[in-house]
Amino acid sequence: MNRWALAIILGYIAAFGLPKVSAPVVPAPSIPTPSTAMRDAVQPVTAAMANASQADRNLFADVWVKAGRVVSQEDGASPLIADTRTLREFVRIAATIGWNRLGNKRPGEVPNLDTACDRAFSSVLGMEAKPLDAGMRARFDELCEALAWAALQR
Repeated sequence: MNRWALAIILGYIAAFGLPKVSAPVVPAPSIPTPSTAMRDAVQPVTAAMANASQADRNLFADVWVKAGRVVSQEDGASPLIADTRTLREFVRIAATIGWNRLGNKRPGEVPNLDTACDRAFSSVLGMEAKPLDAGMRARFDELCEALAWAALQR
């Protein structure tokens, strides 16, 4: 009985092909226009994403909006992301999961995107290790929204 079912399924696939399964479409988030300083910091991201598909732009923007919210809304006596060292690790993990794994993008697939993001982070947040206070969390959230905005520009 199982052989007949398998034969029928294989015959169907041979005759009609595999059914089309489309990936879920991430809608473009609504992003306010960032400040001039933030637009300048993320301009290389806009250039790097110039040839990306709209679906890739939406996914990239969505990843960064959510990463900014996670960090900016964290509070309490012992936050998980307490300093810039753990913030950098969080960014690496968020980008790997959201962009590389969910978006099925290989590192370097979008030329210059990694470098553009790294430069934006270092120019806005600096490279020194320091504790994250409320102002730094708000600045990170602003940067994430600017990265999202940059990806959605044509």
